[in-house]
Amino acid sequence: MSSTHRLSHAFLSLTGFAGLLAAQNPPPPPTPPVETHQAIQGTEVVRETLKPQEPVFTEGGGNSWFPKTRKDLGTYFDEEEAIGVFPFHNPSKEEHKLNNFLASCQCSKAVLRVGDRVYELTTDPAPNSLYRVWRTKEGAENRERVLYATVGPEESGTVEVHMKMQGFQGGKDAHLDFQTTDPKEPAMKLSWRATGAVYFTVEPPDIHLNEMSWQDKREFTCRITSGLQPNFDITALESKPDKCEVRYEKQVVDGKATWVVSATYGPGVDERAGGGEIRFKTNVKDKSVSVRFSALVRGPLKMNPSGFFSLGAIKQGVGATQTVHLWPTDDFDLQAPSVEVKDLSVKPEFVVVRTSKVTDFVDPETKQPVKNAVRVEVIVSPDAPRAVVRGKVVIQLNHPAAPTKELMFNGFVR
Repeated sequence: MSSTHRLSHAFLSLTGFAGLLAAQNPPPPPTPPVETHQAIQGTEVVRETLKPQEPVFTEGGGNSWFPKTRKDLGTYFDEEEAIGVFPFHNPSKEEHKLNNFLASCQCSKAVLRVGDRVYELTTDPAPNSLYRVWRTKEGAENRERVLYATVGPEESGTVEVHMKMQGFQGGKDAHLDFQTTDPKEPAMKLSWRATGAVYFTVEPPDIHLNEMSWQDKREFTCRITSGLQPNFDITALESKPDKCEVRYEKQVVDGKATWVVSATYGPGVDERAGGGEIRFKTNVKDKSVSVRFSALVRGPLKMNPSGFFSLGAIKQGVGATQTVHLWPTDDFDLQAPSVEVKDLSVKPEFVVVRTSKVTDFVDPETKQPVKNAVRVEVIVSPDAPRAVVRGKVVIQLNHPAAPTKELMFNGFVR
C-alpha cells in the first residue's frame, strides 16, 4: 500500500471514530445569544445584560452496550458527592476490552464492576489511572495498575461515576470517553449532569471586617434563608469565636423565614484569631449553617524579628549578636522586667541575653518614631564550642494584654 493510501485510510478511520461519538451523544442545543435591554432614566441610558440560560440536558443516548449513555443524576446539596450508575451488557459472544479511558476534569472517580471484578479509574498518581482492585481473604485491599478492563461474552456490569459538588450551585456536567475492541462499538461516551444546591443561603456570604486593633469592637449583620425549607428554625447556637457576641431573630414574610444575625467582635481579640465561624443548629434535616467572617487584627505589640531568627554560621572566636525590638501599637509605656533563656543546646554561660529601653526607635513598617520600644540582645560568646546553638528566649513584659513573648533562635558555631 502506498504512503498516500495509508494516510487516506488513517484519516477515514479518525473520521469514523468521531462520527460514532457524535451519533451516540448528539451535541446539546446551542446556547441562546446574550440579550441586552435598554431603559431610559432621566438623561442616562442604562443597559442591562441578561445571563444566558444553561443548555437543556436530556437523558438518553444509548447503544448496543448501554441502555443510556446520558444521565441526569439529580440534585445534591453543599459538599455532597454526586454518584450515578450506568448499567451495560456485552451483546456479543466474544470477550472484549475497555481501554483508553479519558475522564473530564469534573469526574473525580469511576468504578467499573464486571462480574466479581472491580476496576477503578482515578487521578492518582496521574489522571485516568486504571486499577484492578480486589481483597485478600484477610480483607486487605490490593490494587494493580492495568491498561484495560475485560468484559466476557454476554457479560453484564456497571460503570459508577463520581463527581464532587463542593458547594457548586447549578448544573455541573462531566463525561467519560473510552474505546473498546468491539468493532460495532469501537468508541463510547458516557455523559452526566448533577444539579448543585445549598441548604441555606447566607447574605452576604463573605464578611470582611478589614483591619482592626485588638481593642476595637466591630459589628456586622447577615441574613440566613433556606430554599429547601422556607419556614425553618434555628434551634441552637452551636459555637462562636472568642470575644464574639451573637444575637439572632426570626422574621417571616409570606411564609418564608429570614433569620437576622447580629454580632459584635472585640474588644480584646487575639491577634492570631483573624475572625472565625458562628455555627447554628437548624431543623432542616438536622443540618447546621455557618456564618464566617474575617479580620486583620493588630495586636497590642509588635516584634521584629517575629517569633524566630537564625544566627546562621557563627565563627568561633568571634561570636554573634542578634537584636530584637518590641514596641506597643499605642502609647503604652512598655517595660521588660525580666528575660530568660530556656531549652539551650549549649551551656548557659555561652549565651547571654540583655534588655534595654529604646526611645529613638523607628517602626520599620510605618516609618514612624516609637518612644516606648524595648531592645533585646541575644549574644553568643566567642568562646562557644563548635556545635548547634538553639534555644528559646522568654521575655516578661508589663503589658496586661501581652504579659509574655517568646522567641526561638538557632545557629551553628564553626
